[in-house]
Amino acid sequence: DKASLLVYTFLTMLQTVRITSKRQITIPVKIFNELGFSQGDRLLVKKKDNSIMLTPAEDLVKSLAGVIKVPKVLEDKDVETMIHDAKVEYFKQKYKSKK
Repeated sequence: DKASLLVYTFLTMLQTVRITSKRQITIPVKIFNELGFSQGDRLLVKKKDNSIMLTPAEDLVKSLAGVIKVPKVLEDKDVETMIHDAKVEYFKQKYKSKK
């Protein structure tokens, strides 16, 4: 019947993964391949409600291309370096001594 087919379809789309002692997960090969990931790709991790979203880091760069002007100091940096530098600057500002 339709309800059984719907439940079957939903359940076959789901896959479980285990979190290792190092807080790592393995993306199932079928999903990995369908999304076109390659070993060494960088992913952005975002918490949304009670879920985790993984997005290729390059998608963020492409979606912002042309929308915002990239400062010259950032033109030759990759996404991970930009994120790191932004965090360093944020914490410098947040914890600078107030004299």
